Amino acid sequence: MTTRKCKNCKTPFEPRGDSHVACSLTCALAVAKKALQKKADQEMRRRRDDARPKSYWKQKAQSAFNAYIRHRDRMLPCISCGRYDVVQWHCGHYRSRKAQPGIAMGDPLAPNNQKLLAELNASRQCSQCNGHDSGRIVEYRLRLLERHGPEVMDFLERDHPVMRWTVDDYKRIADYYRTKLREAQDDREQG
Repeated sequence: MTTRKCKNCKTPFEPRGDSHVACSLTCALAVAKKALQKKADQEMRRRRDDARPKSYWKQKAQSAFNAYIRHRDRMLPCISCGRYDVVQWHCGHYRSRKAQPGIAMGDPLAPNNQKLLAELNASRQCSQCNGHDSGRIVEYRLRLLERHGPEVMDFLERDHPVMRWTVDDYKRIADYYRTKLREAQDDREQG
């Protein structure tokens, strides 16, 4: 018979069957206690997540979207001032999140290609332009026009319906952009 390592103390032992994972009764009790604790922790995490307000999940989705946009545009200068030598970068929105909440972040399952619209509406922007200079919207518009052309600008400047997202939608959006960011970072490391 082959030997196995005890799941608790890591010493080698000869198992009596396929489900035998510990070398002694003491170790078996310790393994069972760890499994129960893990299950209780998972249940506590699930309950805590269920109790969180919708605004929490909205913020998580927006953060994931913003991180993806900053990474996507990492080789580009600030959309407003054109500087590269910036300490802190933001995700600036051409149409503000308050003015057009329907395109503040992209939902890959939303109708009318809302994901693409949201991604075109957002660009990497320096903290000075985004936070202190109100986005420097005139310069932002000019550079966006250069990058994407007049058709995209016309599309962005229309009014868009407000999306009525649920908590599950926000979770899905956050997962989608976290995955997209990880893939982009992996591609960068490999290429």
